[in-house]
Amino acid sequence: MREGLTDIVADRAPEYSVVGTDSMFKVIFTRDGQAPETGADVDRAETERWERLFWPAMKEQGVFLTPNQFESQFVSAAHTEADIEEALAAYREAL
Repeated sequence: MREGLTDIVADRAPEYSVVGTDSMFKVIFTRDGQAPETGADVDRAETERWERLFWPAMKEQGVFLTPNQFESQFVSAAHTEADIEEALAAYREAL
Protein backbone atom coordinates (compact mmCIF):
# COMPACT_ATOMS: atom_id res chain seq x y z
CA MET A 1 0.00 0.00 0.00
CA ARG A 2 2.75 2.46 0.96
CA GLU A 3 4.70 1.66 -2.20
CA GLY A 4 1.65 2.31 -4.36
CA LEU A 5 0.87 5.52 -2.46
CA THR A 6 4.44 6.69 -2.85
CA ASP A 7 4.19 6.26 -6.61
CA ILE A 8 0.83 8.04 -6.77
CA VAL A 9 2.00 10.94 -4.62
CA ALA A 10 5.20 11.32 -6.65
CA ASP A 11 3.09 11.55 -9.81
CA ARG A 12 0.05 13.52 -8.62
CA ALA A 13 1.22 15.56 -5.60
CA PRO A 14 5.01 15.53 -5.27
CA GLU A 15 4.94 18.16 -2.55
CA TYR A 16 3.20 15.70 -0.20
CA SER A 17 4.76 12.88 1.82
CA VAL A 18 3.90 9.23 2.45
CA VAL A 19 5.06 8.08 5.86
CA GLY A 20 4.64 4.97 7.96
CA THR A 21 6.06 1.61 8.90
CA ASP A 22 4.90 -1.96 8.44
CA SER A 23 1.10 -1.91 7.99
CA MET A 24 0.68 1.72 9.15
CA PHE A 25 0.77 4.62 6.71
CA LYS A 26 -0.49 8.10 6.02
CA VAL A 27 -0.20 10.80 3.43
CA ILE A 28 0.83 14.13 4.90
CA PHE A 29 -0.06 17.24 2.94
CA THR A 30 3.26 18.97 3.47
CA ARG A 31 4.24 21.85 1.28
CA ASP A 32 7.84 20.87 0.66
CA GLY A 33 7.85 17.11 0.09
CA GLN A 34 9.40 16.45 3.48
CA ALA A 35 7.76 14.31 6.13
CA PRO A 36 7.08 16.35 9.27
CA GLU A 37 9.58 15.77 12.07
CA THR A 38 8.72 18.57 14.48
CA GLY A 39 5.65 20.46 15.64
CA ALA A 40 6.62 23.33 13.35
CA ASP A 41 6.68 20.92 10.40
CA VAL A 42 3.21 19.70 11.31
CA ASP A 43 1.97 23.28 11.54
CA ARG A 44 3.05 23.83 7.92
CA ALA A 45 1.00 20.91 6.58
CA GLU A 46 -2.13 21.69 4.57
CA THR A 47 -4.60 20.47 7.18
CA GLU A 48 -7.44 22.57 5.84
CA ARG A 49 -7.06 21.06 2.36
CA TRP A 50 -7.09 17.55 3.84
CA GLU A 51 -10.28 18.25 5.83
CA ARG A 52 -12.18 20.27 3.24
CA LEU A 53 -11.29 18.52 -0.02
CA PHE A 54 -9.36 15.28 0.28
CA TRP A 55 -11.14 13.53 3.17
CA PRO A 56 -14.63 14.05 1.68
CA ALA A 57 -13.41 12.96 -1.78
CA MET A 58 -12.03 9.72 -0.37
CA LYS A 59 -15.21 9.08 1.65
CA GLU A 60 -17.31 9.67 -1.47
CA GLN A 61 -15.31 6.92 -3.20
CA GLY A 62 -15.95 4.50 -0.35
CA VAL A 63 -12.60 4.83 1.42
CA PHE A 64 -13.16 6.05 4.95
CA LEU A 65 -10.01 7.62 6.41
CA THR A 66 -9.58 9.26 9.77
CA PRO A 67 -10.59 12.90 9.48
CA ASN A 68 -7.22 13.96 10.94
CA GLN A 69 -4.36 13.65 8.45
CA PHE A 70 -1.91 12.96 11.26
CA GLU A 71 -3.60 9.73 12.38
CA SER A 72 -2.32 6.56 10.76
CA GLN A 73 -4.30 4.37 8.43
CA PHE A 74 -3.76 0.63 8.49
CA VAL A 75 -3.94 -2.41 6.26
CA SER A 76 -4.39 -5.90 7.64
CA ALA A 77 -4.47 -9.50 6.47
CA ALA A 78 -8.22 -9.01 5.98
CA HIS A 79 -7.58 -6.60 3.09
CA THR A 80 -7.37 -8.30 -0.27
CA GLU A 81 -5.26 -7.17 -3.23
CA ALA A 82 -8.52 -5.91 -4.75
CA ASP A 83 -9.18 -3.81 -1.63
CA ILE A 84 -5.74 -2.26 -1.87
CA GLU A 85 -6.10 -1.57 -5.59
CA GLU A 86 -9.51 0.04 -4.95
CA ALA A 87 -8.03 2.26 -2.24
CA LEU A 88 -5.09 3.22 -4.45
CA ALA A 89 -7.47 4.11 -7.28
CA ALA A 90 -9.39 6.34 -4.86
CA TYR A 91 -6.17 8.05 -3.77
CA ARG A 92 -5.20 8.56 -7.40
CA GLU A 93 -8.54 10.17 -8.15
CA ALA A 94 -8.70 12.31 -4.99
CA LEU A 95 -5.18 13.67 -5.30
